Amino acid sequence: MVGNIILVGYMGSGKTSMARLLGQHFNMQVVDIDFEIEKSEGLSVNQLFKEKGEEYFRELESSIIQSRSWVNTVIATGGGLPCFNNNMGILNELGKTIYLKITPKEVRRRVTKSKNKRPLLSLYENGEELLNYIENSLKEREVFYNSAHITIDANDYNKEDVLDKILERLT
Repeated sequence: MVGNIILVGYMGSGKTSMARLLGQHFNMQVVDIDFEIEKSEGLSVNQLFKEKGEEYFRELESSIIQSRSWVNTVIATGGGLPCFNNNMGILNELGKTIYLKITPKEVRRRVTKSKNKRPLLSLYENGEELLNYIENSLKEREVFYNSAHITIDANDYNKEDVLDKILERLT
C-alpha cells in the first residue's frame, strides 16, 4: 500500500500526465484539482481567474484539499496550489509529495506548444517577457515545492523515464 501520492510543480511539469500513469501503475484513483474545480464551478480555470479572480480560485483549491477524505489517491495539483494558505504543509501530511522539477526554458517550450491556455501566461506575447515571468515566479514557488518529500528531475520528459524515476524513489 503506497498511500496518497501528491504531485506538485510548475505549470507544464507533467503533473496531470504523471498522475494518470501512477494511478494506472498502482491501480489508484486519480484526481486533478483543476479539473475538480472546473467541474464543481462549471467554469474553466481561465474563466474563474477572469470572472472571480485569483484569490477566489486559491480559496477553492484550499477548500478541496482540506474538505475531502483522501485515501489511495494520486493527486495532481495546480502549479500555484502549494504556495497559498499553508497548502504545502497540508499536502505533506496527506501523503507522499513529489516535486516534478523543470527549468524555466523547458516550461516555456512546453506551455507555448500546449493547447491548454494558462491564465497567468496569457498576459505575455513576447517570448523573452514570458521567460522572465516564468523564471521569477518559479523562483518564488520553488520555496514551497522544495519542501516536497521527493524531487524528480522531469526535464527530459520521456514519460516512462520520469515514471521510472518516481517508482524508484517510492519503493
